Amino acid sequence: MIHHVDGDPTNNLPENLEATTTLKHNQEHYADRCRNGFYHGTPGPVAVEHIANHKVVAIRDAGTATVYNGTVDEHHNYVVVDPSSVGKSYISGILSANCGEIIGRDFHCNLSEVHLNTIDPSDYDAQDAAFYAAGLQVAALLQHQFVHERYQYSREIDPIVGVSFTGLFDFLVHAGGYDWLKWMMGGRKGRRASDMYVGMEQHFLMIWRDAAHRGVKDYCKAHGLRVPNRITTVQPAGTKSLLTGASSGWHAPKSQRFIRRITLGVGDPLVPALIEHGYSVIPAQSARDDDGNLLDDISDPRVQEVLVEIPTEVSWANLPGCDEFDLAKLPVEAQYGLYMQVQRYYTDHNTSATIELRENEIETLSKLIYETIQDNGGYISAALLARFDVDGGTYPRLPFEPISKERYDELMAIQEISGETDADFLTTLNKYDSSDWSIESVAGCTNASCLAKADADEREGKA
Repeated sequence: MIHHVDGDPTNNLPENLEATTTLKHNQEHYADRCRNGFYHGTPGPVAVEHIANHKVVAIRDAGTATVYNGTVDEHHNYVVVDPSSVGKSYISGILSANCGEIIGRDFHCNLSEVHLNTIDPSDYDAQDAAFYAAGLQVAALLQHQFVHERYQYSREIDPIVGVSFTGLFDFLVHAGGYDWLKWMMGGRKGRRASDMYVGMEQHFLMIWRDAAHRGVKDYCKAHGLRVPNRITTVQPAGTKSLLTGASSGWHAPKSQRFIRRITLGVGDPLVPALIEHGYSVIPAQSARDDDGNLLDDISDPRVQEVLVEIPTEVSWANLPGCDEFDLAKLPVEAQYGLYMQVQRYYTDHNTSATIELRENEIETLSKLIYETIQDNGGYISAALLARFDVDGGTYPRLPFEPISKERYDELMAIQEISGETDADFLTTLNKYDSSDWSIESVAGCTNASCLAKADADEREGKA
């Protein structure tokens, strides 16, 4: 992290630049950021008056303005910056930018997504229907008429759609079973296995692509619309994949079983509802004491964000032998091989891809990329992410924490025992979303001070 000594971020003279850590830099400008109203974390004295009780008090028509990244010329990116931060040692605001899965100019794309983890690999009719319907969905959105003339013109000459999928890794484990997963974990090696499983992957990818194309083309023909010349893509799918428990896009899941942690504000009505249904809710990474130690009690007034912990098991975790592999060790050649299969046999636009590797795999990946280019093996565009190994497990309270089957079963049993209601979740949520409540009333006693207060209340007849 580089710190500008004189506070001017435009002054990049060597004598004005000072190396520092992210923590120290944030501490240096903590008060400025709080006063600027852009804040994340546990509030200190300066921040409280700015972040407490932020509520919508009025909605007024402010007219029409060019603000969305699709309506900004040239790069189609924009930054909303608080004017009070300009010229100071920090800039607060919001950055909006397009992803690289579909490249173009002056366009809006229509996207649909098939969740493969919900489809039986042996049910070809269901697969065909899903991708055909996804094609119909994106094509129907081509009926939209843009207000801005240049967008309408762009759509008329080059309509853009994208039929995507998620959960491919889950689907292929169900299709190929233990043997396909073992082949992947071994780096996709072995001529006989490669011939069989590469062919299986290609077969599925090509029939899905064909169904998506038919759906788009049939709709466009029926309604007199220009048929897009690129139809299929794989979009970033992290958040939506969680809704059905799918592994994101074509990627492997982090583990067969893991704890999924989702951040919520401490005042969110979801918090007491989740607790009542037996979920573990703990302070978030931002909840720390003056020495930087993580807090443990969600009723602590310093806690402004919490994490709900959700024990998660992938759909194929209990298939014979499939939980014996450590997915964190999935070789880079296996990841690259599956990615290029998708890019070659399914995708018309581009495939969202993050390839994870360790230092000793750099040469292997370099050779694979070189050979693909030399053989004209297809378009390559992927993010590279270094894997890290932590002695004794992972860092505390990460979004994903791999766990064993024994730990998963234990957490599920605790959740079932801890649940305080037989009501459906929506009913419980509505109870807290429509009335006042205190986090102390639902968090339970987890520290000495809370237990002492409960004992005192019971003696005084308040309990």
